[in-house]
Amino acid sequence: MLSVNFNGHELNKYIGVLSGFTLLKGAEFLLDLQDIDGGNGSRVFNTHYGPKTIPMPFMARNDLINKYDELQRILKVDEPKPLIFGNAPDRIYYAMPVGDMDMDEFLNFGKGTITWLVPDGLAHATTETPFQATLNSDGVLEATVVNDRTAEVPISYEIKHKSDNGYVGIVSEYGVMEFGNIQEADGTELTKTVTLTSNQKGDFANWTNGTVFAENPTKKAVTTMDSDSNFGGRLGLLPSGMTGDGSAYYGAIKEFTATETADSWYIWARAWFETGKVEQTGMWTLAVVSDEGKPIAAMSIHKSSLVSNDAIVTFQLGKPDGTMNNVKEIKFTPSYWLPPNVYGAQSIDKNSNMFDLKKEGDKVTFFYWGGYHSFVLDSEVASYQAEKVQFFIGQFGTREAGKRVTHMYLNDFTFRKLNVPYVRDDPNRYGDGTLLTIDGNERKPYVNGMLRLDDEVIGTKYFLAPPGETKIQFYFSDFANPLPDVKLSIRKAWL
Repeated sequence: MLSVNFNGHELNKYIGVLSGFTLLKGAEFLLDLQDIDGGNGSRVFNTHYGPKTIPMPFMARNDLINKYDELQRILKVDEPKPLIFGNAPDRIYYAMPVGDMDMDEFLNFGKGTITWLVPDGLAHATTETPFQATLNSDGVLEATVVNDRTAEVPISYEIKHKSDNGYVGIVSEYGVMEFGNIQEADGTELTKTVTLTSNQKGDFANWTNGTVFAENPTKKAVTTMDSDSNFGGRLGLLPSGMTGDGSAYYGAIKEFTATETADSWYIWARAWFETGKVEQTGMWTLAVVSDEGKPIAAMSIHKSSLVSNDAIVTFQLGKPDGTMNNVKEIKFTPSYWLPPNVYGAQSIDKNSNMFDLKKEGDKVTFFYWGGYHSFVLDSEVASYQAEKVQFFIGQFGTREAGKRVTHMYLNDFTFRKLNVPYVRDDPNRYGDGTLLTIDGNERKPYVNGMLRLDDEVIGTKYFLAPPGETKIQFYFSDFANPLPDVKLSIRKAWL
């Protein structure tokens, strides 16, 4: 007995199919014709096929009324349902009954005809045929869909992402499908500040002893400089037995060399410059030096007078020949009190002895006592890459070491590289592990099982796989690496 399964119900429990039944009945081919103006006949404007009908004669024995009622219950559907015949178990029709069974009854025997309407006119394979996309010789993911049946069918896709991605393009000769945003970036270009060194509370362990002071080579190192944590920290301790060597200035050099150079940079630190007696003199200089050993900018504090308690803060800019140009001088009294001394002990107690230097592009800005002073560098010097910071403490060459300024120190020093470009990793539409599925029958995209109609780009054409071979290529964001894993499938169909 021929098996007939409709919507999950085995109908041969109630009826048996009679001879004369056949599935070899194709869909109705239809032509759209257009008259030829001023001529005879017509031209074919379009071809298509209509629904298929499958008459199925049957018979039933015994208990006809109950079998009839069960059949009516099973056959009452509002839309096409799966229909499978035992003589073609690899095919499924989506059908619904139409018309009247027109059942004739004689004693305990009855016969009639169920007419099945298949609206799409097709028999579909009961299983899907899978395909896998692989890299072609151009490095593009590509798949060839082979449809060896007689009807064009939808294609479904599973795209498993193995990296961030913002765009999926699916291209064949029959159309283009796009999802996401082809211009979506993996990150945003930003800038940040990188700290090259931070020496707090007198800890200058990563500074080394220097030999040549780039800002002024006549500032000679005749000894070494130390630091400690007293008074909140200080760099600039010199031995009491220091003696000059005939140079214009003598003292010690300490320097920090960064592991990377900086075009734009910022220094924030604290200074202490305070006399104990009027006749004391001395020199305090902080200089930023390029990777070629040329000074870029410097700040100096010095007291040269033996008869008055006057000192000068000098701001300096480098010149292409390696010398320095004084661009600003500020006179002050290096006493204990605040005011007049922003770099004295009382200023330290009131947390007011900080200063900073900043270079961005060709502009250098110095800070002194609440005011900023900006100056423009020579274009050549502006192109220098800062690599080193040098600090000199010393005495004038003609003066005794014991008569140098009592407090000349540097503390809480921070050197930062500015405007360092970096790319912030932004979350993308399709992150690593995301599954994009495209249902070819529904013509809808899903992301991790959730419908995402907004991902579909306007103009997307869901193309079909006609009989024969269809080559399909897949495109993604430039930053998608590695590329996603792409699987395709079709459910073949017969006319």
